[in-house]
Amino acid sequence: SGGNALRVNRSPLDEVRLGSLADELSVVRLADAPLVVRASEGADQIIMDLGNTVAADGLARSLLLKDVVDGASLENSQLSDDRLTLRFKPVASAITKNVVTLSDGKLVSGIENIEWDETLGTLRLIHGLGASADTVLGNHDLHLIAAHHGLATLKAKDGTLPILDAPDRTTLMAWLQARPLLIELPDVAAQPHVLCHAGWLPGWTPAQARDRAREIEVALRSPEALTYLANMYGNEPAVWRDDLAGMTRLRAITNVFTRMRLLHADGALDFLHKDSPNTAPPGLKPWYAADLSAIGETRIVFGHWAAILGITHQPQCIALDTGCVWGNHLTAYRLEDGQRFYSRPGLQ
Repeated sequence: SGGNALRVNRSPLDEVRLGSLADELSVVRLADAPLVVRASEGADQIIMDLGNTVAADGLARSLLLKDVVDGASLENSQLSDDRLTLRFKPVASAITKNVVTLSDGKLVSGIENIEWDETLGTLRLIHGLGASADTVLGNHDLHLIAAHHGLATLKAKDGTLPILDAPDRTTLMAWLQARPLLIELPDVAAQPHVLCHAGWLPGWTPAQARDRAREIEVALRSPEALTYLANMYGNEPAVWRDDLAGMTRLRAITNVFTRMRLLHADGALDFLHKDSPNTAPPGLKPWYAADLSAIGETRIVFGHWAAILGITHQPQCIALDTGCVWGNHLTAYRLEDGQRFYSRPGLQ
């Protein structure tokens, strides 16, 4: 009649009807048949561990949320005050597509919440998507790769230590090390869009940026990868020159693509100030505030700098890091029309 807490752990149940008050349903492992959950009038909470939805045959089991009365209108939906939490457990094969179905297509005014179980679960999820997803390498990724090879030390606050203890560590790290530094995104908009972690120097053309990113990608995939990883750390040279060579050149390129934020008047990268440009010392300005004529019509999509909260005041530079890890939100960007989509604020 109300206030119940129900835990479903691979039971033969195929339907759960919640009580009239606020109930909590925890689905630890779905049974073979689809599980139908009928919401009640109360503010119900449904929690499901998506990492445990895959059976031996490789097919994802499903959860169907329905109103207590079939055919309820959107205005009268009992799902409107409910909370759906999807937890990604750190398992090797988490299939999430078509796992959850809502009877009216959405929670009318309720909340759909996704909880990620550490960085390991995220890495496994993206890796498991195969050709449907890709990512570019950033400074934290390169540091993780170096640690995997015994060339660096991870800190507990990084949240990546479980990756090095995972049974599928070798597979995941080989995949990560093969990721690019720069991705030319699908040609679906009026302007070309290019994705990279921190941006690139304003004086570089898109062709130069692509070629220099490839230099790092070649190094990471070559027999000399460990030499590169062991020597990529450092702030020098801070000023780019076309005649740079060897490891000095590779370090400079790495810093541009993965660490850059502010530039000095002579174009040197500043590695000290990581907060808002509004509080930067005199003489420093964001890389995207410099002369961007070299990039032409190309739009650079980047992250890295959470403190700017996605604001560049430059239509050619699209910042997507809006500080979710600090309690703000995630941002998605639709290439076709430049529409941005925002998640609920994250938890600190």
